[in-house]
Amino acid sequence: MSVVVVADHRRFHAALSETGRALGPGGAARVVGGLAYEPKSAESLGGEPGGRLGRSLLLRTARDLARRLALGPRPAVPAGRG
Repeated sequence: MSVVVVADHRRFHAALSETGRALGPGGAARVVGGLAYEPKSAESLGGEPGGRLGRSLLLRTARDLARRLALGPRPAVPAGRG
């Protein structure tokens, strides 16, 4: 089973680490990456004006997650490296 962590942008990296530790090494589930929870950036994606969407953590994490998923199953992401 693959797990995607969705976390507030202020605790994003900590949430990835905590989830990886909670799942434990060699378990049935692994963290494949994360998606930052940024409502203002999400509103920009929906057409709302303002903000610098291209540099947002939401878009950067979405791109990284899409890349990881496109590559297919890989070894688990080390805790804190999502």
